Amino acid sequence: MTLLLPSLQAERIRRSIVDYLSTTFALTDAEPRRVLTDFLQDEEQGVFVGPFVRLRLPYLAASARPGTTDPAHPTDRLLDWDPGLTPYQHQEDSYRRLTTKGGHRPEPTIVLHQLNSSSVDILVRAWVASSDLWAVYWDFNERVYAAFNEQGIGFPFPQLTLHQGK
Repeated sequence: MTLLLPSLQAERIRRSIVDYLSTTFALTDAEPRRVLTDFLQDEEQGVFVGPFVRLRLPYLAASARPGTTDPAHPTDRLLDWDPGLTPYQHQEDSYRRLTTKGGHRPEPTIVLHQLNSSSVDILVRAWVASSDLWAVYWDFNERVYAAFNEQGIGFPFPQLTLHQGK
């Protein structure tokens, strides 16, 4: 019956999450590994506080920084339409880089797009002539892959072991 106590269950869940994340992100460099360990296991600043998970919004609202777009002055807005939400600062910065409003030429952008189960997707936006799109796309992918290999950067992929019964 003691296995059903919430505090024991919470500790088992925490341990399972830490094990899963530590295995999924099997970092070979000491400093990133230390930062991940601190994030997962530090009792004061880590993600877990006792049996609870500390949830924080990592983003700052655009209106919280001085000198940003004032919602009271719609002519200063980066978009010509209102998506019905106040953007975070990083979103507003992206809008500013990528907008074509007022004749602005969009700037090249690189962002971490997704952490999938078997890939890390990086989104790259560069502006090229339509006729060059696919040549640039394939060449860029090839160069990035080669550069990662040269730097010893690899990505762990999930592995599955199958056992065949007799």
